[in-house]
Amino acid sequence: MKYAGLGFEILASMLFCVGIGYALDKYFETEKPWFVLSFSLLGCVLVIYIMIKSIKED
Repeated sequence: MKYAGLGFEILASMLFCVGIGYALDKYFETEKPWFVLSFSLLGCVLVIYIMIKSIKED
């Protein structure tokens, strides 16, 4: 039951990071989605950190 919320945390983290990147791309009117790409990578790192932290607690 402990890992039931882990999927939601991963989804929320990725959507939050991608959403910030998308908003920055719209605000700065970039031709290519540089902010979405960079914040997606940041989201991946955050998800890996959350998973490792969750596994270490066991």
